[in-house]
Amino acid sequence: MSFLKNPVEYSKNLLNKGLARKAARERDAGNEHGEMTLVEHVIELRQHVVRSALFFVAFFVVTMAFMKPVVSFLRTPFERYQASIGEDAQLMSTAVFEVIFMNFKICLITAGVAAVPFVLLELWRFVSPALYPAEKRIARPLTFASVILFYMGVSFGFYVIVPAFLSNALEWASEYANVVLTVNNYFNTLATMVFVFGIIFEVPVLMSLLGLAGIVNSDMVSKNRRIVCFASVLLAALISPPDIFSLVMVAVPLYGMIEISVVALRIIEKRKAKEEALEREKERAEELAAEKKAEQEGAGPSEESRDEGETSTKESD
Repeated sequence: MSFLKNPVEYSKNLLNKGLARKAARERDAGNEHGEMTLVEHVIELRQHVVRSALFFVAFFVVTMAFMKPVVSFLRTPFERYQASIGEDAQLMSTAVFEVIFMNFKICLITAGVAAVPFVLLELWRFVSPALYPAEKRIARPLTFASVILFYMGVSFGFYVIVPAFLSNALEWASEYANVVLTVNNYFNTLATMVFVFGIIFEVPVLMSLLGLAGIVNSDMVSKNRRIVCFASVLLAALISPPDIFSLVMVAVPLYGMIEISVVALRIIEKRKAKEEALEREKERAEELAAEKKAEQEGAGPSEESRDEGETSTKESD
């Protein structure tokens, strides 16, 4: 069954297979969750989804209650730019309900950003019983790093990229036309730039996961730096606003994250090599112990038979 023919049934079968594999891994790991039925796993998943949704709703309510200071804070880059050129910091609106809908959208986005750690926590609680101890040792720091890097990317986009974009793109455009920013223009651009960098800063985590899966390695990336650089520029051209400065501001951090990923991959490879060496030493020690035990068991009967032979010789004498 393909996704295009029946997407609902396909998604349902995919979910059931995933939950079945999760239950099998839990049984292999000796976890008590492995004794749960498929229906119980579905109920558990629903509970985690509901708790994640409640976290999001709670942050949305808080954001709605403090809508004015939140919107005022997000206007800071625009206000600073306008103050630097001696203009009033006024955003235009071309429709009656434009401001209302945009403020509602801002609250949704802010609530989603604030709820990220709690959603990841619920995801960890659901997935962790199916992980082996070695996988948990790697997954814990990666999960923590994904949260930190996401907020670092969001902060970098808000405090560095958006002001630089405003000061360069608007100054360039003002030479050809009288540029007037609307509420939709500004906040949509702000949200795009911020989320783009939040995702860009997740590249080391993604590359680390691919490295753990054996799909990529540090040598593969380092030997193809030209291709990686070209791909970074191409991706930056697709996701950044249509000006050369924005392209550079997106492409350079993206390539920098890939270089950081190479370092992370080398650390992971060294750790994996060390663990594999320890595992081989452990297996070799077990083999030697088994061989020694087999030799001792083989030597035992011969000594007893030799003692019996000596005894029978004495009796015959």
